[in-house]
Amino acid sequence: MEQLKASFQDYYNKLKTISEEGKSSYYSTTGFKCMDDSILGYFWGEMVLVAGRPGMGTSTFLVETAINIAFNKTSNVGFVKLDERKKIFNARLVAMLSGVNYHDMLRLQLKKEELAKIEMNKEIKSVPLYLHFP
Repeated sequence: MEQLKASFQDYYNKLKTISEEGKSSYYSTTGFKCMDDSILGYFWGEMVLVAGRPGMGTSTFLVETAINIAFNKTSNVGFVKLDERKKIFNARLVAMLSGVNYHDMLRLQLKKEELAKIEMNKEIKSVPLYLHFP
């Protein structure tokens, strides 16, 4: 067990370090206002497990959250996907970032302009998002 005094001191030291580094917080917002109003976002170093029934939007929510955090450069994001094939997940991610139709990507029915749009999207190549498919 830890005495309250020691716990408080650890917390104070963390706040002081964050303040001295010029950071405004020690969490990353999700990018969804109603969610951030409730939980502030994800605290750095936290591992978050989100589960739901198939088709309920958990993957879409998490991908958009991961993209929001990574694009805001508040933190690197690791994303472990257990229930989806890499090819389908990558298609979903590229479609979200480039604005190209997801279903057209899966059907391999992309026009030259859409391929160029994907190729020209520098954000896809530079976002600090790390994926793992076991």
